[in-house]
Amino acid sequence: MKKIYWILIFLPALILNSCKDKNEYILSEEEFIDVLVDIHIADAFNTSHLSGSVQLSKIDSATYYKVIFEKHHIEKARFDSTLKTYTMQPELMESVYDKVIDKLQKMEAQTIKEEEKALKETKK
Repeated sequence: MKKIYWILIFLPALILNSCKDKNEYILSEEEFIDVLVDIHIADAFNTSHLSGSVQLSKIDSATYYKVIFEKHHIEKARFDSTLKTYTMQPELMESVYDKVIDKLQKMEAQTIKEEEKALKETKK
């Protein structure tokens, strides 16, 4: 009877601890957004700028992703687990992507602004 008592006490603690470890393995929303932004920039670059270059177009997405994961100090498995976790919560994933799109739009606006400024300076 004592064994069952101890099992009933420690089993929930073990389960809660394993859930805590799993949640720590999942990227925070901000980290996930930053990684997704970089992935979308790399995909856009690869699709639009390298399509005409035979040598550079041989670089596949996995190569870019590896560099992005290294930049953010994560492993592919951690990204995949995070993606799976967020995908299972559609409302949260939609919110994340709204923020990704917003961040990309701000970056695009800033780039356009800088290009216009540089163009004005060259015309002087």
